Amino acid sequence: MRREELLAILAGSVMGVLVGAAMVATRYVITQSDPASLALLRYSLGTLGLIPPFLMIRRIRFEGRDLMPIALLGIGQFGILIALLNYGLQYVGSGLGALVFASFPLMTMVLAAALRLERMTVAKTGVCC
Repeated sequence: MRREELLAILAGSVMGVLVGAAMVATRYVITQSDPASLALLRYSLGTLGLIPPFLMIRRIRFEGRDLMPIALLGIGQFGILIALLNYGLQYVGSGLGALVFASFPLMTMVLAAALRLERMTVAKTGVCC
């Protein structure tokens, strides 16, 4: 296995652990807060942590017409999605919530295949031979 593949597997594994830990932490504190406030706090802190590296890179350029779609995707993916996840974790355990959340890519692939938007292949499922 190449170094890049190992790093990708390691990055995915670390991300999975971090998402799981975030769900457990969310389940623990959700009784003391509301879902929207918790999502706002989480992403405000994340934004503050990303500002210094972003300012150091300076190679990233966006066309003016691309800013609105990028902003809407960010608001939907990182704002609304996490607020709804926090809301769900008020009523569902963190383990079940993590399993449902982790199954979204599979559900998306099956839905796209059912709607005949994409073909489902072995390669897309990630199943090794």
